[in-house]
Amino acid sequence: MPRNRIISANIVLILSLFILVFKLTNPTPTCIQGEHAVTISTLYTFTDCITIAIFSGLAVASGMCLLFFRSETKESVGLTTIDEPVAAQKNNLDVVLKTLKGKEQMIINELIKTGEINQSELSSRTKIPSSTLSRTLHDLEQKGLIVRYHNGMSKMVKLADSFKR
Repeated sequence: MPRNRIISANIVLILSLFILVFKLTNPTPTCIQGEHAVTISTLYTFTDCITIAIFSGLAVASGMCLLFFRSETKESVGLTTIDEPVAAQKNNLDVVLKTLKGKEQMIINELIKTGEINQSELSSRTKIPSSTLSRTLHDLEQKGLIVRYHNGMSKMVKLADSFKR
């Protein structure tokens, strides 16, 4: 869905919701004639009901357009989703390093120096406790920056192939 249609759908949705709220909270005052003229402001007229129905339909239609055509827009604009690993979004290790926290940077820098290292050796070189290191390595693995694998009784850590220099 092109960008101008998305903007239009947003405008229609906002205006529809505004009119709906206004109409639902302020029904048209109705005057009942008899011996004494009585004005009742809590009844909805036929026109009010038609207005509410039309703008409810517009709100639903524009909301559905925004909801269901959103993924198509991401592809056409070239955006990436949050679920994609960092490795798929950026291939430049220097740019990625700037986005990492202190311990994550220390680990990646050590892996750049050594290439591949035992997890316990990495803990002693970086002076990060093994429990903290394990959680941090899990996060880096989820981001697609490192790979962990078993080598006998120990776990080995290395940079992901897309980030090797």
